[in-house]
Amino acid sequence: MTDGIAERFPGRIFETPIAEAGIVGVGVGAALAGMGPVIELMYLDFVTCAMDEVVNQAAKMRYMRAVRERPMVIRLPCGVGRLLAAQHSQIMESWFMHVPGLQGWSVTPADAKGLFKTAIRSPDPVLFFEYKRIYTSKGEVPDGDT
Repeated sequence: MTDGIAERFPGRIFETPIAEAGIVGVGVGAALAGMGPVIELMYLDFVTCAMDEVVNQAAKMRYMRAVRERPMVIRLPCGVGRLLAAQHSQIMESWFMHVPGLQGWSVTPADAKGLFKTAIRSPDPVLFFEYKRIYTSKGEVPDGDT
């Protein structure tokens, strides 16, 4: 999904240690600086390590700052996968549906492109839930900006 992205966007892609709170915290800082970051955690299951940053920082930054638009996308691969442990296969999307300031979207192959573009353009933080099973799916991808 991200093959060649570092070459396509030089200087904008950063490797990080596996420290979910730090990854999301840096993303919140980048959003506050107006950079519109797209960050990815390895699995949705590990967002529990960054709950403060997601629920108390990212979700509330729109309401705590003079500038209302703070775009940020957190990509969260989720659901069952092949040969994954129980800690890597949970369905936890509902945990975030009642947090003011967050938007959460689940996707299928048919709507992934349009929803991801919409997520990037959103003025609020978006949790972009990506079901691991769609990574190997094939389907039509619409042309244009949708």
